[in-house]
Amino acid sequence: MHAAPAAGMTYLLEVDLVHDVLEVWHAWRPGRTATSDTGVPR
Repeated sequence: MHAAPAAGMTYLLEVDLVHDVLEVWHAWRPGRTATSDTGVPR
């Protein structure tokens, strides 16, 4: 059985994930800045 997440914790986990993604993005693209245009291809 899974416990329900504490109020507001879902978004904290998502922010942490985005932080990790941006760290990797910057590591793979030194000197570049991530923008909404450099997101997932459609």
